[in-house]
Amino acid sequence: MEIMIRDDIRKLVEKAIKELGFKVSGVLVEEPREKTHGDYATNVAMVIGKEDPMKIANLINSKFEIRNSKFLDKVEVVKPGFINFFVSRKYLQKQVGNILKEKEKFGDLKIGKGKK
Repeated sequence: MEIMIRDDIRKLVEKAIKELGFKVSGVLVEEPREKTHGDYATNVAMVIGKEDPMKIANLINSKFEIRNSKFLDKVEVVKPGFINFFVSRKYLQKQVGNILKEKEKFGDLKIGKGKK
């Protein structure tokens, strides 16, 4: 589940960057050191570096459709240009139901199909 959420956030950020006309090779989305800073964060606005990172982070944030998000409750921009993501409790609670339903099969991935 964590990998799926992280990948979904990365895709949202990449889409926003592309729409804004910025170019960056790879978007890093990771867990912040402090839980008060959200469930995930990216420093992509500081990596782009053409302008003020706070301005870039706010531009990127403006592209997110949080009201219609299936998994995000809130996104915030903080100095010096981090974008913090807060996963919806409703989404997480739904995942608990999926875990109970799928039991040992939950999280099985078919990546690699037995190949290294």
